[in-house]
Amino acid sequence: MEPISTVNTKDINAQNTIADLNKLSPKVQTDEEKLWEAAQGFEAIFVTKLMEQMGSSSMNESGFLSGGRGEKMFKSMFYQEIGKEVSKNPEHSFGLAKAIYEQLKPTVCVQNVEKEI
Repeated sequence: MEPISTVNTKDINAQNTIADLNKLSPKVQTDEEKLWEAAQGFEAIFVTKLMEQMGSSSMNESGFLSGGRGEKMFKSMFYQEIGKEVSKNPEHSFGLAKAIYEQLKPTVCVQNVEKEI
């Protein structure tokens, strides 16, 4: 039977401290990640405006639960959230964010190379 090795508590505490510091440090985003977020944001705005236009042209505003400033505010927030969720979910996305990202990615990569030189 082999002896149980002793564990150095200083090593464990140091590893825990490093892990805790890594959790607290802000994540540095690459230019490509920033581009992807911007592309998703653009798609979210596009979907929001699309939904607002569809809602304003097809909704009958005379009814039991229609009318008032609260409804307009709620619809606006509702359409914004739909736009955000659609742009984040690849299964429901229009593909606009991906197209924008793919179109602009070579430009971002070229600019990064020029900065390094």
